[in-house]
Amino acid sequence: MSARHSASPQPQNRAARTVVLVGAAVVAVVAVIALVVTGLSRLGVGGFCGDRTEVAVAAEPGIADQVRTLADEADGCHDFRVDAVSSAEMTTRLADREALPDVWVPDSAVRLAGLSQDVQIPFETVLNSLASTPVVIASRDAEVDMDTWTSALAAPELTMGDPTVSGAADAPILAATSEVESMRATREALGVSMAALAQRQAGRTEAPPTESEMLDAVVAGGGAAIVSEQQGVLAARAGEGSGLALAAPRTGAVFLTYPLAVT
Repeated sequence: MSARHSASPQPQNRAARTVVLVGAAVVAVVAVIALVVTGLSRLGVGGFCGDRTEVAVAAEPGIADQVRTLADEADGCHDFRVDAVSSAEMTTRLADREALPDVWVPDSAVRLAGLSQDVQIPFETVLNSLASTPVVIASRDAEVDMDTWTSALAAPELTMGDPTVSGAADAPILAATSEVESMRATREALGVSMAALAQRQAGRTEAPPTESEMLDAVVAGGGAAIVSEQQGVLAARAGEGSGLALAAPRTGAVFLTYPLAVT
């Protein structure tokens, strides 16, 4: 499996597994955007700005609020407009030849590379990880085999988003494939899990649920869902006492890394 998704076992330190904003990101993001988008000549002389430049930033909905916070705290001669844009929306924009943002923050490097290859546009990655959060299984009153991602994906009551547009849904599939390659699971077991997953996806008549919708359903009626730990922690805090459990299979967590790219 690509090194862009880590599947190594993680320590149980909760602080290490919640969303981690990279400390140097504030300075790095502002500096890189300034250099790439406007150049040093736009920074003014002696700390005074000339014409202010607007920088359009598209960020995955799950991290858009954090990116807005970074933008609001940034100094300099730039005004940052941050919009929440999913990878699916970005794909549509590219297909329709709409104007692209100056900067894009997708949910994973795999998503960035895949879309870049699909549209034959070489997006330039300027920061490998603006933030990171593990992908976990949120459950309540559900039987899910947590030995491996391969076995977990076979659980009939497990729900997930669309892997073609969601990094949180795509990452466990990549992790399961990696388990087969590392001989932690068999190809036969992977085939069974993929068949069960395909059947569940084919039986869906409405749009794939969002992470918030899946978490609400689990809290209300039990079951299991694949979500980012960031969203899972927020749901657990909002529904304190709901019995919502967050865990990754014993073969290890996979992460969404939110790279920063110039389009």
